[in-house]
Amino acid sequence: MPVNDALKLIKAIDNDASLRREMVSCNSCNELKEYLFNKGYSFTNNEFEEAVKRCNTYDNGRNLIAKVEWYNYLIFSLS
Repeated sequence: MPVNDALKLIKAIDNDASLRREMVSCNSCNELKEYLFNKGYSFTNNEFEEAVKRCNTYDNGRNLIAKVEWYNYLIFSLS
């Protein structure tokens, strides 16, 4: 389920430095989405936002905000 993929990515951002490095090395949104898809993360921006809402109930608030802002900055900078 795509929302679950987004939840997995939110958690993986904390624990997987190589994932973060590869995400940052992408040159476009399409390349990032393709990279994430190949890693098993398939979701839309709306599904990511839904995952954030679900995550907010059990994740540390500041930590969640930092991950979401990092992801959104990455998407914005690649656009």
